[in-house]
Amino acid sequence: MKIRAIRLREVGCFSEPVVVEGLSGGLDVLADNNEAGKSTLFRAVRTVLLEKHSTAKQDVEALRPYRGGAPLIEIDFEIGKTAYRLRKQFLSAKSALLTDLATGAVKRNADADEEVFRLIGADGGRHPYGLFWVAQEESFEPAAPDERERAALAGIIQREVASITGGRRAQAIRNRAQESLDRLVTRQQLKPRGDYAQALKERDDLLEAIARGEGDNRKAESHFQALAQARQKLAALEDPQAEAERQQAIDAASKALETAERARQQADKAHIVLQLAEESFKNAERKAKDLRDRLELEQRLAGDIARAQEKLTEAEAEAKRSGQVFDEAQLRLDEARREQQEAEKLLEQIRVCEARQRLDSELGTLRDRLGQARQAQDKLIAARGALSRNKLTPAAIKALETEDRNIAILRAGLAAAAPSVRVAYEAGQEGKVAANSVPLMENTPVIIHQPTEFHIAGIGRMTVSPGEAANMREQSTKLQDMLDAHQRNLRTLGAATLEDARHLARERSDAEEAERSAQDQLKILAEKGLDHLQNAVMALELQVAEPLPQIAMTLADGMERFNAAKQALDRATHDRDAAQAAKAEADKARVAAEVRSIDLHKRMLEVAGGLPPGGERAGVLAALDGEATKTRDAMTAAQTDFESKTGLVPSVDEMKALVVRKTRAIEAERNARGEKEQLGKAIANAQGQLTQIFDSGAGEKLDENKEHLVAVTARIQRLEREVAELKLLIETLDACAAEARTAFFEPVVKGLKPLLSLVLPGAEVVFGEKFTPESLSRDGRQEEFERLSGGTREQIAILVRLAFARLAAEAGRPAPVFLDDALVYADDTRIEKLFDALQIAAQAHQIILLTCRTKVFGPLGGNALRIERRDFA
Repeated sequence: MKIRAIRLREVGCFSEPVVVEGLSGGLDVLADNNEAGKSTLFRAVRTVLLEKHSTAKQDVEALRPYRGGAPLIEIDFEIGKTAYRLRKQFLSAKSALLTDLATGAVKRNADADEEVFRLIGADGGRHPYGLFWVAQEESFEPAAPDERERAALAGIIQREVASITGGRRAQAIRNRAQESLDRLVTRQQLKPRGDYAQALKERDDLLEAIARGEGDNRKAESHFQALAQARQKLAALEDPQAEAERQQAIDAASKALETAERARQQADKAHIVLQLAEESFKNAERKAKDLRDRLELEQRLAGDIARAQEKLTEAEAEAKRSGQVFDEAQLRLDEARREQQEAEKLLEQIRVCEARQRLDSELGTLRDRLGQARQAQDKLIAARGALSRNKLTPAAIKALETEDRNIAILRAGLAAAAPSVRVAYEAGQEGKVAANSVPLMENTPVIIHQPTEFHIAGIGRMTVSPGEAANMREQSTKLQDMLDAHQRNLRTLGAATLEDARHLARERSDAEEAERSAQDQLKILAEKGLDHLQNAVMALELQVAEPLPQIAMTLADGMERFNAAKQALDRATHDRDAAQAAKAEADKARVAAEVRSIDLHKRMLEVAGGLPPGGERAGVLAALDGEATKTRDAMTAAQTDFESKTGLVPSVDEMKALVVRKTRAIEAERNARGEKEQLGKAIANAQGQLTQIFDSGAGEKLDENKEHLVAVTARIQRLEREVAELKLLIETLDACAAEARTAFFEPVVKGLKPLLSLVLPGAEVVFGEKFTPESLSRDGRQEEFERLSGGTREQIAILVRLAFARLAAEAGRPAPVFLDDALVYADDTRIEKLFDALQIAAQAHQIILLTCRTKVFGPLGGNALRIERRDFA
């Protein structure tokens, strides 16, 4: 299979239509910047080939652009010598269309999906596309075929996996050994199971029981010691003198704490009285100060009002003068505007006259182009007429040539299936054997299509007849049918022979070239169409026919008058704006003066309203001063009382110490009661444990378990020997199978070796049982694949995929290798060597390489591709 073109619309980052055409079928390279849409192309091709048009998978939904739409994907591809076009639309208005470009045959929707799967071998896993198509960030992963892909590769190599892993008998022996081993241990981690696990569990249970018996003996001794200690501690705690001392400590600590608390409460009351006295003094002092401040403010406001009235008078005079200046500037501006408008109108008339002269010249040029475009249109019509009479398209020629090749192949197959005779003469006997009276040349085969008589001079005659195989008759009939169909197709296309058809195809190609040339010329002369060009000529002719005004002034004179008027307008505008700004400032100053005067009068009324009458102000002020003095004396007395009581209160640390002392005494008594209770329980528990141990007969059971342990240990040793013997048998059979697999992988290694030698001379890849590279052998040492550098893993993974693809191509199942931003970890030297390997591999199958490393891949060659943003039918 070879991909020839890719076209997308409303797919991922491509909301508008794009095409990638001109794929060579060899090494095709698309080098472009990040976010150019390369990975979108990769996902689109994989989706259109391997997904049904009706699918609703999340991967297909992810192809929808952010702004919405229905992804449309179209590709042109070849299978053998037949060209197809596949077009699918997903998600909305779902459809599929597969067209045979040679015959025009079409399959739609579900039929198209199934036919594509059949053509590319996607059904049944016979064509491992997943192995050959490498998405971003997958290039450095090992080429690990899945089960379906391994089955396809095994089919290509044409061997049975079972036949190369030791034969059926060896496999049967291994299976029986594995079944026996599986009954004793698990498959992966070799954990015991069945009888083996049961014996181990029985041994562990016995060991645990023995340990418990010995532990019981140790526990009995421990319980005796704990019982004696608990009885001794309990006697000490129940002593009457110790109990009396603990109660005395509690009483003394409680009394000291009560005395300290009473002193603190008295100090708190004195502090409250002091706070009330301080608040009364502050209120009396604040009232006296407030009255003095308001009297002073009244005097200041009277002076401010007088000064504000003077400023208001000055601002009103300035506002009147600036208004007169503004009116005069506005009159001058209106006059300048009228002069500028008249100059602008005159300048426009001058420009119209000069534009008419340019139109006359342009009209002549357009008339010449119109004549040439009409000649090109006539040539285009003639070429299209020739094409309509000639049916020999490239697709038709390709179909005829395909038929001719198929006939030749069938003839060769018939010749190969028929019996043949060769003669080797003794010295001096040349020419003495004849077939149907024609002497035979030495070592020249005679194909037996019909009964043939052989004459041997001096000996006699014999007749050789071909077999009557049904397959031969069917093939002969098929050959005749193909010959008849070939002749009918030639006659339909108006040709007697294939050579005549090729001649007609060349004539059609010439007509197509003439058509393209006429189209190109017509597009240059009349880009928007012949009618549009003709309408343009007619429109210019109408413009030229209109009358013009008579103006004697030149464009330079008109510009001079216009510029003078414009300068005068600018000056007048500047003067008017300056006068307007001055008037605004004067009005603003007047308004500010008015507001200031009003605010001061309002403030004066507010201040005067809160004062006593003028004759009472001195008496009110004296009364407030007397109240302040009285409250100050009361505050001083409260301060003295508070300080005397505060001296009797213990400090914070002393109070904490008293609380801690009482708490400690109470806790000592509580702890003593709790400890006596716990000791009583401990004594009862120890006595119960000793009774239980003596009643259980643990000593007798301990001896029985030790005897049983000897027998179980012997049975475990026998099972361990059996497991070891079975493992040895399986490993021996697997070693034999590994040697056979080496022969199985030989075709893959053979295809990989020339490519690997370009990049890593002298190295060899070692494959695992599932076609996965496991290690690299070089310089006399074996390196696991996972321990190699990221760049080396990536390079080996790509080369292994190329080897698999070459193997498929040699078996007649070529598939394109699709690499999306691969070789990202390779240095410049390795890149050149890998590119040499890609060019060699591309001789057997197509390779499509997408990369963002434009500077590195640009000079290396390959067929350069590019993404074109244009519509397609």
